[in-house]
Amino acid sequence: MNMEQTWERGEYAVSTERGRLDVDVIHGFLCRSYWAAGIPRAVVERSLEHSLPFGVYDGARQVCFVRVISD
Repeated sequence: MNMEQTWERGEYAVSTERGRLDVDVIHGFLCRSYWAAGIPRAVVERSLEHSLPFGVYDGARQVCFVRVISD
C-alpha cells in the first residue's frame, strides 16, 4: 500500500514522497544551522528513513522540509 501523498496549492506542492526529497538541500541547511551544525549526511539520511518526511516544492525546487517522529 502506497501511503505517499501530494497536495498542491498555487505554485506550491507539499509531498510525503521520499524519492522527491533533495537530501543535498536538507543536509546543507541542517549542517549550517545552530542546532545541527556539522551533522553528518549519513545521520540525516538515517533520520529520513525513520520519520514521516514532508517536502514543500516550488515547481521542482525544494523550498522547505519537515519531518514527523513519534515514540
